[in-house]
Amino acid sequence: MASSDPPPYPLILQALPRSSTVPPRSPLVLYGELRRYKKVHT
Repeated sequence: MASSDPPPYPLILQALPRSSTVPPRSPLVLYGELRRYKKVHT
């Protein structure tokens, strides 16, 4: 997985920690987390 493309969106949702007490995050927040995730894992 040396590709710079982000993984499929469902994969991202599965990778993110889920908690029933936390309301669904907005796409903007998810995008920020994805950028942080990519920065850490690349």
